[in-house]
Amino acid sequence: CIGATLAAPAEPQPSPHPRCSAATAMQLFVRCGTPVGSVAVDVAPTHTVANLKAQLHTAASGRVGVAEDMRLLYGGRQLHDDDRVADVPGLSSSATLYLAYRMLGGGGDGGSTGAESRSCYLEMYAGRKNDKVNPVEELLAKWTRCHLSGELLQEPVVVDEMGNVYNKEALLQALLQKTLPPQLQYIASLRHVTEAKMERNPGSGGDGGNGSASARAGGVGPSNDAQFCCPVSGVAFNGRYKFVAFRKTGHVVSEKAIKDAPAVVRDLIGGAWAPEDVTPINPTQEVREELLDRVMARIAAERQRKLADKVAKKEAKAA
Repeated sequence: CIGATLAAPAEPQPSPHPRCSAATAMQLFVRCGTPVGSVAVDVAPTHTVANLKAQLHTAASGRVGVAEDMRLLYGGRQLHDDDRVADVPGLSSSATLYLAYRMLGGGGDGGSTGAESRSCYLEMYAGRKNDKVNPVEELLAKWTRCHLSGELLQEPVVVDEMGNVYNKEALLQALLQKTLPPQLQYIASLRHVTEAKMERNPGSGGDGGNGSASARAGGVGPSNDAQFCCPVSGVAFNGRYKFVAFRKTGHVVSEKAIKDAPAVVRDLIGGAWAPEDVTPINPTQEVREELLDRVMARIAAERQRKLADKVAKKEAKAA
């Protein structure tokens, strides 16, 4: 398994508003959307996400709402209140996080709950979790933000062998500084990614759902806008449709286009293709397991080739 869990020794919980020492402080940036913008927050690696939310509330002078309603996103996933900053994979000083909010609805806010009695209402909410992830927002972040940095996707964009999408600059920086998280160590160089040819979505403000649409609504949360789309079918690159990347040409196309207009896709990429020539983007778990087998086979073949080259050099030197 290529996944890994960071382990850290248990330490006493910091106070709700801890003070960071200069030696251990990390400066993080939180993009809060319109009209607040980005807010810088200083935290210590031992602080929890709950502490970070409290400090963000203070740093933004209360303009971001109460901590209980905040959801912080990094690397395409939600950070939970009891997570320590040091335990978040890939998170380092100067990283950018994204602020979202719990969605209202489903009862308790004046809407319909489906429960017509107090007992039904209490039973419905008895097991509700405080940090429940909104799957729509999580899916949108997965498709519109860099898998490594969590920042909005901006060209040049690359796709790895597992179908994850990155800003090329962020990935290159991590490779040069050797700061890739353990679960991404199968990427040894840019040879192991495909530079994607992304089609700009003419109906988007180019902000991946944090600008035009949300600004028109007067809110600060993400919308279902997407800065890229399929060059053939025109469907948005936001998780509602499946997409693939052609490894030889880099074209990113929806599966809808491949099914409905295969001849147009062939003209686009310059010919026919085989199943191994495409990489599904953000695939299902079942497909990810198949891609992982392909990655492991590639790594094994590279090791075997290096070993053979080493033996050949020794034999040539001996001769």
